[in-house]
Amino acid sequence: MISSLAGSLNHSKSAAERDFPSSASDGLASVTSADNIFPYSTKLEVTTTGAIPAARHSHSATVGPDDYLITIYGGQGETTNMFGDIVVLDARTFIWSAPTISGTVPAPLIKHSTVQVGDAMIVMGGGIDFDLTAPSSITSETIVLNTTTWSWLTTYTIPKRHCLRQPAIRGCDHDSDHHHNLNCLRRPQREHHRGRHRRYLLLWRRKRRLAASLVKKDSEEAKRIGD
Repeated sequence: MISSLAGSLNHSKSAAERDFPSSASDGLASVTSADNIFPYSTKLEVTTTGAIPAARHSHSATVGPDDYLITIYGGQGETTNMFGDIVVLDARTFIWSAPTISGTVPAPLIKHSTVQVGDAMIVMGGGIDFDLTAPSSITSETIVLNTTTWSWLTTYTIPKRHCLRQPAIRGCDHDSDHHHNLNCLRRPQREHHRGRHRRYLLLWRRKRRLAASLVKKDSEEAKRIGD
């Protein structure tokens, strides 16, 4: 366990879980097999292969940093059986795999929430018993799985904030401190405003020089007429 929070379940889920209709992830009793899935973008049924997991609901799903590997964790089967396994679906090939997991394996969970931060899948809350009427059946633990080494962690170090999924920015040092990385995310917008200010300043100077030259010309013309 990394840390704890107030016992919770049926809280927010990732976009990957909402778009993974091989289960009733909202906690409904209906359960659908994971050998057929329906990609939301195309509404076409896709037949999956590989280590197809057991039908389940109340699980979680996260998308890895490569944007293709979907990690499914936990859930409840058609009866009272609960799962604590990890299965992965490659969204490019629709092939299931079951990686070998190391570390201290946590108790099976249902109705929990997960979020992917870099190579860490952070699991929060959930139920440790299918009968959620008892307060003791809801956990407050937060656990972390490294999805690169596929190991459950006992300690977790927060990674530095990088310019992830952002266009390359000239002069952005990804190895610098947290505050610089926050600023470099805003750099295109800041440079845009600086450019606008610079153009406005140049235009203002040109107008001022033009006005000064006109005044000087008028003054010289008036002096010539007076003479």
